[in-house]
Amino acid sequence: MMEPTEIEYKETVDELIESRLQIERETEENLDIILEAPHLTVIKRMDEALTARQPVLRNK
Repeated sequence: MMEPTEIEYKETVDELIESRLQIERETEENLDIILEAPHLTVIKRMDEALTARQPVLRNK
């Protein structure tokens, strides 16, 4: 995501646009892909119900 006040190179903006168009194409082909996101990260979607029932609290 880019802020409107940031200065970006045209190549960077073009990459962002292409990425968003790719996401749009993927969701048109398979809408369930949104529910399974994120895909390319080490950490997957958090189980919100489990974290609400069993929070991990740490004292620093």
